[in-house]
Amino acid sequence: MVTYLYFRLMLNSIMDKGWIAMGNRAHASYIEGVNAFLDFAFTNQHSDSEIYCPCRKCGNVVFVKRQIAFEHIIINGFLSNYKNWIKHGEPLCSSTLDDGDSETIN
Repeated sequence: MVTYLYFRLMLNSIMDKGWIAMGNRAHASYIEGVNAFLDFAFTNQHSDSEIYCPCRKCGNVVFVKRQIAFEHIIINGFLSNYKNWIKHGEPLCSSTLDDGDSETIN
């Protein structure tokens, strides 16, 4: 059994989202972040599958293939307030935890 807090820490250490706030979308770190996001989003998808596009223009309401999502995120930028990737397979969880939180995930 894994406690909720441990699960959140493990998830945050695996998925660095600092690249989302970068101003230079041509920077290698931004591009690596986009690719890591797409790898995560397509982990359980077929290669010809589509995901909601999290670019600023599509706003997570338009389905696109991987290459189109990559291009949109590079050109338009990633939704700055989309921190919990619930439309792309990340579990729903709050951004803050109280010291008393001790939910257990089985």
